[in-house]
Amino acid sequence: MFKKIFFLSLFLFYTFCGAAYGLEPDEIMDKVISKYGERAFSASFVQTTSFKSMDMTDTASGYIIFKPPYKMRWKYYTPEVQEVISDGKTLWIYNEKDNQVTTAKAENFFKNGRGGSFLTDIKNLRKNFEISLEGKVKNNVYRFRLLPLKENADISSVYLLISSASLDIVGISTYNAYDDENILEFKNVKLLNDIPNSEFDFTIPRGAEVIRYEEGTE
Repeated sequence: MFKKIFFLSLFLFYTFCGAAYGLEPDEIMDKVISKYGERAFSASFVQTTSFKSMDMTDTASGYIIFKPPYKMRWKYYTPEVQEVISDGKTLWIYNEKDNQVTTAKAENFFKNGRGGSFLTDIKNLRKNFEISLEGKVKNNVYRFRLLPLKENADISSVYLLISSASLDIVGISTYNAYDDENILEFKNVKLLNDIPNSEFDFTIPRGAEVIRYEEGTE
């Protein structure tokens, strides 16, 4: 009886406590890319942004949906209601309080991986980043370091946190050339099989102020 309980305990441990147990770093990343490369996913998030030169930190929270390629919807609930939407061609940033919409070409946003946008194109992660495993930040979370293969002022490094049990992406930390830090913590991560493209449409509200952003006009 003792042996049966012992081996059952081992079976449960390896089944439920380690989808990535015993795998090499490249194999873990292969599984992550396979899991998210062609499927949409959603999560609730907490975002902490620190601006080093100004010694200032902002915190926000909300809900996100990513769908490859290049579709995403961020719904901010705090500190104020805001949305960031891309249908793959156009990017809209909507501030409800000010009834203001900023629009831009999505390609100008996605080409630098801003705001975690590389999550909409995970299958090409290795084409854009040099990837290495730094170890575990907790017993069940792997920390991968991603370095852009092309010089990028917006992103100098990215740290991707992967659950070893579920292979969920549970966090991202990005740093720019000024060492500013943007941390995203994800919870309630769900894969979505039938999310329609219409989820990433946006209609500019009547009477809204519209600001059209062009690359190089910052």
